[in-house]
Amino acid sequence: MLQPPVHRQHGGPWIPEGVRFDVFRHALVTDLKQQGFQNRDIALITGDATA
Repeated sequence: MLQPPVHRQHGGPWIPEGVRFDVFRHALVTDLKQQGFQNRDIALITGDATA
């Protein structure tokens, strides 16, 4: 069986040490919106149905 990448072992996206998840997620969502992604796509990418 293949091992998951190291950054996925805890079930979430890799977050730089010391960065709060909500801050990181907000920056990620903002970046995705600037790239033209729709909310539905962002929800799929971030795993958050409320995006």
